[in-house]
Amino acid sequence: MLPATRSLALPFVAAIIVAACGGRNTASQLAKAPDYNPKDQTKCSVEKSQSKPLIVEWPSADRGELEAQAHNRGLVVVRYQGCEMQVLDGCTAPVKYGYSPITRKKDRVVMRDADDLYANVPVGAARLEAKLEKSGELDVDMTMVGRWEAERRGVRAGELQGACEGATHVLSALTVGAFTFTAGADATVSGGATVLNAGGGASSTAKRETLNADGDEGACEKSAPDDKGPPANCGALLRVEATPLELADEDVCARACSRLAACGIPYDRYCMDHCRTGATFRACARGSADECNAVSMCALRQWADWNCKGGGGVPMGSATCGATIDCQNACNQKGDAPCGQCGCVAQLAPSRAADLLSSNACALNYCLDRCKANWTVPDCGACWNEHCEGLYESRCKAP
Repeated sequence: MLPATRSLALPFVAAIIVAACGGRNTASQLAKAPDYNPKDQTKCSVEKSQSKPLIVEWPSADRGELEAQAHNRGLVVVRYQGCEMQVLDGCTAPVKYGYSPITRKKDRVVMRDADDLYANVPVGAARLEAKLEKSGELDVDMTMVGRWEAERRGVRAGELQGACEGATHVLSALTVGAFTFTAGADATVSGGATVLNAGGGASSTAKRETLNADGDEGACEKSAPDDKGPPANCGALLRVEATPLELADEDVCARACSRLAACGIPYDRYCMDHCRTGATFRACARGSADECNAVSMCALRQWADWNCKGGGGVPMGSATCGATIDCQNACNQKGDAPCGQCGCVAQLAPSRAADLLSSNACALNYCLDRCKANWTVPDCGACWNEHCEGLYESRCKAP
């Protein structure tokens, strides 16, 4: 049920449906996508930490270099994986920053446990864990006055120039102002107990340790809505926004097809060609999650775009994969070109997209040459039994 055969002379084959003929064979072994659990990286998977981390814990020299690069060389390119961010100062992109003032804002970020720490300052979280445990609390007090924003967020890897090996993201925005980064909770202790002959009623106030600070809060009071840049002494970098590099079309297709293969979907003979020639497939794969059903939906959307001009073809119902295959087979047996294939697929539950694609892609991948004349001939059924029946039994027929 895949799009390449739209160019075949027989319109019936253009639907590319499963030829469920013959008996049942032993289920074949399915490929299983490997689990992705990198060591010591689970705390770095917080979405907030991946896209908009604070950088107040960075050494002043590092933040200064980042600021200089943003002003003098344009869009900052980084390698950002897990809790590690490396600025690639030898890599450039043809995009500049422009300043956008904002209404002056004050904010406090309070971190009392490791989850808070990794969610807000992931790049420096590992070396701050001991400080947090000892002090009980880490706080960032910020005054924000504006943002340096990229002229456009989307940058393709092919646009980069220079020493760009390992690049994963660009810093599409940088929030500026002033901040103080401290350790220790505010607390006052008093009481009537005596210690070593000291009189009752003694009191003490917990001291806060300043870990880092930049910018002058007083200078930030001069910010105005029409500023072309932050006020003097109020341009400290507080937070960055990391945007993934956009993949080239070929890389998008390679990623999508690799994912389908890892999901146990035998689509390798046609996947790359379908993606290269299918704008719907590529656009969907570029923006979809790297997950079996999500990528399978991209392939089905392309098939629908090519074959279902009257609508349908995209799973949006509640039917099982088995019921959908039965619908396709009934249509197939009629030998009638328009016979409702698009409606059959539309009734499928989206959560079963990968299961349906596994059966239909298998028929296309292995049996197209033997089934071109008619998907109901004995030789076509024999091919299905040999290569695809196991997938149907173990994935599509299963509840």
